[in-house]
Amino acid sequence: MAADSKDAGFTLIEVLVALVVAAIFLEALTRAMASSWTVSRRPMEQVAALAVARVAATARAHDRAEPAAAFVDPFRYETSVEPLLIERRPTNLPPAPENSNAADRSAAAQRGAPRGLPQRIRVLVSGPSGRRLIFETITVEAGPN
Repeated sequence: MAADSKDAGFTLIEVLVALVVAAIFLEALTRAMASSWTVSRRPMEQVAALAVARVAATARAHDRAEPAAAFVDPFRYETSVEPLLIERRPTNLPPAPENSNAADRSAAAQRGAPRGLPQRIRVLVSGPSGRRLIFETITVEAGPN
């Protein structure tokens, strides 16, 4: 009977090995969950950063006030405006007829379309995760009619 009671149960080493295996499994599971959470948050952060960039670019293009701090709160952004230079490149195509451009310009002038220089507006948005996204748009600076 004494031998039977000695064989019953687990030894301390067996219990410690089981705890170490469980701890390793829990740590791997925790890392996997954290990784999937980070990956799932990325699209939401990009959509919110795009909204911030659109508001900031629109405000900059129309010389309006910056977006409200409550709207932008976890994000930081910087805007820059630079003239968009269009360079002519050599081509084998024949030039466009002059009279069609004149007709297009007079039709645009009658519609009240602004004439001016094209500009590139670049917005650099830093998200709460530290990720930096760059958004660019092109606008035409209103000039004299």
